Order: sequence, then C-alpha cells, then structure tokens
Amino acid sequence: MLVSVSVFVTAIMVVSVTANRMNTLASAAARTQMKTFSLLVESVKDAVIRFGSDGETLFISKSATKLFGCPRYELDNAGLFDRIHIMDRPAYLAALSAASRKGLHQTLDIRMRRNPEGPGTTASYIWIELALSPVVDVPGEQGRWEVVGVLRDISARKDAESATNKARVDAEQASEAKSRFLATIGHELRTPLNAIVGFSDMMKAGIGGTPSAQHMEYAGLISQSGHHLLDVVNMLLDMSKIEAGKFEVQAELFDPAGLVDPCVQIVEKSAHDRGIEIRTAIPAKLPQLLADERACRQML
Repeated sequence: MLVSVSVFVTAIMVVSVTANRMNTLASAAARTQMKTFSLLVESVKDAVIRFGSDGETLFISKSATKLFGCPRYELDNAGLFDRIHIMDRPAYLAALSAASRKGLHQTLDIRMRRNPEGPGTTASYIWIELALSPVVDVPGEQGRWEVVGVLRDISARKDAESATNKARVDAEQASEAKSRFLATIGHELRTPLNAIVGFSDMMKAGIGGTPSAQHMEYAGLISQSGHHLLDVVNMLLDMSKIEAGKFEVQAELFDPAGLVDPCVQIVEKSAHDRGIEIRTAIPAKLPQLLADERACRQML
C-alpha cells in the first residue's frame, strides 16, 4: 500500500515538473518569437503596427515615430485612430473589421495627421497606404484574429496623381475652349463669305446687268476664292472633328486636273507681286480619283 502511494506521488511530481518545463519552454518560445518579430519589423523602413483581436495596439515599430513625428506612446490605444482624417475613419474601421473578423487582407489609402516638423510649422495630413494582414495562425477570442498593419507614406505619389489629373482637366478644358472658338469663328466667317460668293455668282449670271468679259473673269475669281475660304473654314471645323474622332471622309470620283487651275488662280496674284512665276504641268488623261475632293483641294 505504501509503495503504491509512493509511486502515485512520484508520478504526480514528474507530471508537474514536466508541465512546468513545457510551460517554461512555451513561454520562452513565445518570447523568442516576439523578439524575432520585433527585430524584423524594426529593420523595415515602413511603419508596422500589430493589433490585437480586440483592435488594441500590441506593437508599434520605431519607424512610426519618424512617419508621424511623435513618440510611440502617442499612438497607443486611441492615439492612432485620432490621427486618421475624419472622412477616412469609416473606411479604416471597415477594413480593420474585415481583416480581424473575416481574415481578409485589406489595402486602403487614408489621410493621417503628422506633427509639426519644427517651430513655426503646423500639423499636416499625409497620405498613408495601409496594408492589413490577419495573423491567421494565432486565433483570437470569438473567432477573431490579430492583425499586422504596414503603413507607408505615399504623399509624393498622390501629389503626382493630383498634378496629372489637373493637367488632364486643364487639357480637356483647353480643347473644349478651342472647339468653341473654332465653331464661333466658323460661324462668323461663313456669314459674310456666303454673301460674297452669292453676289459674285449673281454677277456671273448677269443679274443686275450684263458685265464685261473682264468683270466676268473677276467675278469668277471672287467666287472661286470665296468657295476656297469656305473650304478653309470647314477645314478648321474638321480639325476639331478629327481630334474628337468624328471626321468623315466624303469620297467621290472626280478629275484631279480640275483642282489645279482654281488653286493657281487663287495664289497667282500674290505670287506675281513677289516676283514668283507659277508653272503647271498636268499629264494628259489622268485617271479619276476616288477621294474627298475638298480635302485634296486644301492639300494642293
């Protein structure tokens, strides 16, 4: 009987000692793991924060001090949340909840307050990219997980995006203003040009009296020049259509030789005044072209 009791007591003592050793080893392993985690995150340039399953801050890396310009204790508990811009707080809470309760990785851009950098300066908001990753191998209470957050300053990138968006808006506004300008100029030029072309055609038709041969020639030149100017106005409007991707080519068959003389007559006087002689050499029996006649005349 005494031997049995002695064996039982001895077994209990062995189990107790073994359990204590296991607990000691487990605590040492946990401390080693945490120390390794701390050494690792302290070497990272970005700020690292570890949240408990209930949302409290368990660890804050030294990089957070430089990022926010404040000692780490100011980021404990509600200190971190208070630095988030009030408009970004709902998104932050939703992302943290999704990472802690659902085990989902989350990434979002938020604005956070940075302390003044020196005397005479004020606090400012910087853009932070926050990446939240649940620690799924360490389950918390009621199915929640601890969360590791990595914070990176992306203010420079946001400034570049803002400058790019502003340049794009300015370019769109300039393009719209140019289109309005061309439309207005086109309307203002068309009205008098239509009158010039109309009266020159009336003179050629003999309305109001039969003109002399020289006057008929002048009326023809006026009509041709007026039509050419109308085409130029239409070309200006076509430029805006081309930029908008709405230009349509009106292709039809026409004689290319018929383009030469009207174009020469338009510039002949100006060339003569400058001592320039224009000579044309048109091959016989040119084939017809299937193209936009007005665009070809503008090019010639």
